Amino acid sequence: MKLVIESLGFPSALAGKPVALPLPVSIANVQKVFALDGRLLDPAAGKLIRRVATSLTGYIENHLCPAVTLERLLRQGAGAADAA
Repeated sequence: MKLVIESLGFPSALAGKPVALPLPVSIANVQKVFALDGRLLDPAAGKLIRRVATSLTGYIENHLCPAVTLERLLRQGAGAADAA
């Protein structure tokens, strides 16, 4: 991944774009961590998964949602914010 990003050149094609790589989640013996019905059996793995999910949703709420609202305002005018 690092090589791909470095090969984009300067200025990067990613300039001005929100780019993030969520923390990786590596769970050894996943078949022992989850029951056949999908229930989580390992609280430590659940904590790790929740941390990554919280980080990702926080990024979306803080960076993507305000940008979409700003884009809507710019495209549709101030009344668009009231409709949201």
